[in-house]
Order: sequence, then structure tokens, then C-alpha cells
Amino acid sequence: MVPSLLLMSGLALLYFGGEALVRGAVSVARQLGVSVVVVSLTVVAVGTSAPEILVNISAAMDELPDIAVGNILGSNISNMLLVLAVSTVIWPGEVSRGLLRRDIPLLLTVTILFILLAWDGHFSAVDGAGMVALLVVYVFFAIKQERAAMRQNKAKAAVLEEELATEFDGEMSMMRGALYVLGGIVTLAIGAEVLVRGAVELAAMMGVPERVVAVTIVAIGSSAPELATCVAAAIKRHADVVVGNIVGSHIFNILLGIGVPALIFPLDVNPAFLHFDMWVMAGVTLLFAACCYAFKMLPRICAVLFLFGYVAYLVAQYLSV
Repeated sequence: MVPSLLLMSGLALLYFGGEALVRGAVSVARQLGVSVVVVSLTVVAVGTSAPEILVNISAAMDELPDIAVGNILGSNISNMLLVLAVSTVIWPGEVSRGLLRRDIPLLLTVTILFILLAWDGHFSAVDGAGMVALLVVYVFFAIKQERAAMRQNKAKAAVLEEELATEFDGEMSMMRGALYVLGGIVTLAIGAEVLVRGAVELAAMMGVPERVVAVTIVAIGSSAPELATCVAAAIKRHADVVVGNIVGSHIFNILLGIGVPALIFPLDVNPAFLHFDMWVMAGVTLLFAACCYAFKMLPRICAVLFLFGYVAYLVAQYLSV
């Protein structure tokens, strides 16, 4: 099969596998009586980051660190400059107080941690364990705070519960939900392997480094769930969901997308990432945070500039080859 068909097949499998995993897991969790906060902060968050995680596990097992590290860098850059920007052009909105107080500071901290751990040229198993442990602590305290906020604001809790019921099939049986989860995991695993193989073959055919394909084509494809979720939320004018999803995805991508593969196989960091892509990701993240604190939102003009910035980033990748 030609590389382009492998890539498209892998992307399609990742998209539908991620959808099945999230829908099945949400249905099972809700029938088990898990609260809407826990579902939102764990099941949905991990599910939308599952394509990046599975792609990186596959790349780590195939000893392709450029694909794994490049996928996370490229996904986080595309989430900010493409997904967030497109969603904001559709509907800009205010950033919630919880994001400003808890999640955005952690976003900046995790980004700095990512760069510091990468600076010695590799992510070790110890680095991976530390990342996963940090995510567990974050989720624990986030759930605790959100539950307290929901108890104080029952109206907001009711709205979230209704939105979750509308978005996901509440009538799915426990067995059907479990089959969706199993099918989603299997589909994601197959899709990840097909995508990685297609990326490697495409890089060889085009004569470009694997890292370039990883931060562009692979990253855009694995960000498809975030794009679909955020555009749908923007159309419904739920800007807080858009920003929250982007921030959460950024955090989960780094702490799980690098942490879990590093536990399986140490990941070497290409010097090209340290010289360019790391700083693009850090700069974009800092600019996003600055907009959130200065304007309590991402204005449309900033979103348009982000889109132009992403086009420039993609052009720069292929001109540098």
C-alpha cells in the first residue's frame, strides 16, 4: 500500500477508534454512577488524547523517537495555532476563572518541565514515571475542586449533565458500551501502527526527515478529535469548553503522550526539536496564556494571527529540509 493510503487509513482508524472509545467509556462510566466531573476530567480527556498516546507507544516500540516526540510537539502547536484559532474565529468567549487559577499555570509549568527534561537529549523511564505521577496528582486535585464548585453551583452541574447526556448516547447498554471501549482500543492500536508505518514510508519517499512528517502530517491527524470537539463546541457557543479542551489536551499530551512511551522505551530527542520546535511550542503557549490573562479570552484578531502563524510554521518545516 502506498504511504499516502497508509496515512489516510491510519488517520481514519484513529478518528473512529477515538470516537468509539470515548462514547463507550462515557456510557459505561455514567451507568456506574460516576459523576459528570470525573467523566469530563478523565474519560473524555484521556479519550481525546488517545490517538497521540497510541501513536507514540507504537513509535516507541518501533524505536522511532522522532515520530513520538515530533507528534507531541506538532499536536500541541496545531492545537493552539489551528484548532483553537479556528474555533475562536467561529465563536470567541471568556476564559473561566478555574482555567486562569489552576489549569493555565499548570499548562505553563508542564511546558517548562517538558523542555527541561528534553534538554539532556532524551526522556528516560524516570522522566516518564514523574510525568505520569504529576498527571495523577493534577487530576485528583482538579476533580476535588470541580466537585466542590459543582456543589455550590447546582445549576451549572445540571447544564453539564444535560450536555453530556445530549452529546453521548445515554441509552447505550453496559455490554454495548464495553464493546465500544474494546473496539475503540483495538481500532486505535491498529490505526496507530498503520499511521506510523505510513509516516516512515512517506518520509522516505519524499526525502524529508521523519521529524518533519511527525510535526506536520501526523500531528494534524492525531489532533482531529480535538478539532471536531472544539468546532462543535464553538458552534454551540461554548467557548469555555473549547479553551478547556485545548488546555487539557496540551497537558495530557505531554504528561501521558511522552510519559507512557518513555516508560516503555527511552526516547531520544532530535537536536532539531530543541533548536526550533520546542521554542515554537513554548512561545505559542506563552502567547496564549498572555492573551487569556490580559483579555480573559482569545480575541478573533489573535486567532487570525495564530492561523497565519501556523501556515508559516508548516512552510518553515519543509523549507528547512
